[in-house]
Amino acid sequence: MRKPRISHSKLDRLHRITQKATHQIPGYYGQFDITNLFTNVPTSETLHITRKGLLNDNSLPHRTDMKIDAIMELTTICLQSTYFQYNEEFYEQTDGLAMGSPLSPILVDIFMKDFEERSLSSTLRKPNFYRCYVDDTFVIWP
Repeated sequence: MRKPRISHSKLDRLHRITQKATHQIPGYYGQFDITNLFTNVPTSETLHITRKGLLNDNSLPHRTDMKIDAIMELTTICLQSTYFQYNEEFYEQTDGLAMGSPLSPILVDIFMKDFEERSLSSTLRKPNFYRCYVDDTFVIWP
């Protein structure tokens, strides 16, 4: 079984949080990591969440003259143009978000924020402590 990789800075940060929480918050501790996050993000759902967020953003007209339909069309084009080369062969990525695209981390954050909000609001037992960084989550339940 492959051990999960974690950077030293993430490990140090998690250790500090755990040490602080262990002394202050009783409960059951859990840590989660999403496997292959970028390629497992559902693009159509993420586009829907993005459009909904843009429609609810009252400051958008003050930051750009672009219409929401134009932003969404450009975003969709970027998501559909996911070709890459491996071993001198060209491939098209058909699922999820491309790892090298500068747009992917933004869309991952949008999707994960929505996913967390829906998950936390629908659970019967709310966590005493919850911290998340992209796809790494640390939780303490009562």
